[in-house]
Amino acid sequence: MRAICAAGAVLASLTLAACGGSAAGSDTVAVKNVTLSLFAALEHDDYASACADYTSATRTLVEQAALKLQGVSTSDCVLALRAVERASGPSNYSQLGIPQFTRVAVSGNTATVAITVEAPHGLIAHSTFSVVRDGAGWKVDRASSLQFSPAT
Repeated sequence: MRAICAAGAVLASLTLAACGGSAAGSDTVAVKNVTLSLFAALEHDDYASACADYTSATRTLVEQAALKLQGVSTSDCVLALRAVERASGPSNYSQLGIPQFTRVAVSGNTATVAITVEAPHGLIAHSTFSVVRDGAGWKVDRASSLQFSPAT
C-alpha cells in the first residue's frame, strides 16, 4: 500500500520543465520529454530539480501537503517534497513504468497531458495534469485527476 501511495505522490507532484519552441509540434515534444525527465529525476530523488520546475502555485501546494501530512511547516519545496515522500512510506520510484501518453493537447501557453503508468502491485495509474509556459519553458500547474485501475 505504501508503494501505491508513493506512486500517487509521484503523479500528484508532476514536475515538468523544458525549453519549448513556438510551434505546437515542438511544444508537444517538449511536454512529453519533460514528463519522461520527471520520472528519471524522481527515481534519483532529485527534488531540487523537481521543485525548480513547479509553478509557484504548485510549490505552495507541495508545502501545504507537507504541513498536513507530516506537520512540516516550510517554504522550502525540497524539504516539503521529502516530507511528502516520508508520509507515503518507503518509496521505490524505479518500480514505476515509463509513462505512456494518452493525450497531449497544447493550446497557447497551456498544455493538458494524460498519461498512464504501471504502478506497483499490478495497478495502472491514470493521471491528467496541466502545464503552463513560464518564460521559455514549461512548468506543472495542477494535476486534475489521479486514478488507479487493475492492470489487464
